[in-house]
Amino acid sequence: MKAARMKRPSKPKAPSVEILIGQRIRALRQQRDVTLDQLASEVKLTKGQVSRIENGLVSSPVSTLTRIAAALGVGPGAFFQSDGTIRRAICRRRARASVFRG
Repeated sequence: MKAARMKRPSKPKAPSVEILIGQRIRALRQQRDVTLDQLASEVKLTKGQVSRIENGLVSSPVSTLTRIAAALGVGPGAFFQSDGTIRRAICRRRARASVFRG
């Protein structure tokens, strides 16, 4: 008789980039009160294609994301920002690395 194996608890998977982009597109579309039909017509896609993009079921080319961004009045980079803010890194003067030429 074989002993039953205990399954290791699986680590929660991070959402794929397609899912994150789709969620951002849907949020922007809904904030602007744009329907799937309206967005699809504007970007020359079918309603089903836009739905698949929003649900993260397909990986869209940059050209398609650019058309969707333009239709929603944002830049394509907005799909990669979680809260719409631009993040910048700062470097304090004392923390800078010194470069010597010689």
